[in-house]
Amino acid sequence: MISPTLTPINEITVSDVQQFFNTKSELSQSTNKHIRYLLNSIFESALEDDLVVRNVMTSKRLVIRGGENPRKALTSVQVQNICQQMPELKLQERLLLSLLLYTGMRRGEILALEWKNVDLAGGLIHVVQSADFPDNNNPSLKAPKSKAGFRVIPILPPLKDVLLEAQSQAVGCFLIGDGDAPCTKRAYQWLYDKIKERINLYGATAHVFRHTFITMSSVFLDPKTLQSIAGHSKCDITLNRYAHAQQEQIAKAGEKLTDLYVAS
Repeated sequence: MISPTLTPINEITVSDVQQFFNTKSELSQSTNKHIRYLLNSIFESALEDDLVVRNVMTSKRLVIRGGENPRKALTSVQVQNICQQMPELKLQERLLLSLLLYTGMRRGEILALEWKNVDLAGGLIHVVQSADFPDNNNPSLKAPKSKAGFRVIPILPPLKDVLLEAQSQAVGCFLIGDGDAPCTKRAYQWLYDKIKERINLYGATAHVFRHTFITMSSVFLDPKTLQSIAGHSKCDITLNRYAHAQQEQIAKAGEKLTDLYVAS
């Protein structure tokens, strides 16, 4: 097994790496991916410096697993409380939080959203691009990862109210940051931190808001429509991730139906 203090880097084998990751199976998949990326960078540098003859991290024999990251949606009560606190926020803060709450869009999609892609008359948002941060701060616009990423999302009434107010005061073409370029990652984080200072978000991240929106929508929408709004490339992704919400509603329906058949 890999032991940084005992094993020279040129003696580390694929089997050593596999044994190392076998001990990390309790970690999340995303954490193990970060570890793999770091180790790959180390071996690439060692290869360039002629310290090793190969990068063992590129072996196809490596199987790196991890536990699923728990995705917990906000409760309906928590969502209602957040909505009730919305008036305490400044306009840009309300705009960002409203887009997170009412669209199910990914963070990068929200930060890349331009006014030309917001159809207030038709009640639709057109998702055509996303913002990435290759240097961990400065934005870079890119197309969605798959065809499913290109989609339209309905504008809910509470979101429309905020969009109308923001549009009337807009000076830039991008919604968040109100500039002619997407805001930086640090600017986004500053804005999000300001929201957290003013109201209780119950620890929710941008991903939690997306997960919450899709979870709540899964109760009312058919899988194909939900897949389209969420931007999932395959319907089974939507079904597998959000079947629990539908099952809970079915269970509640069963309780109500039971009352109809049980004599009073």
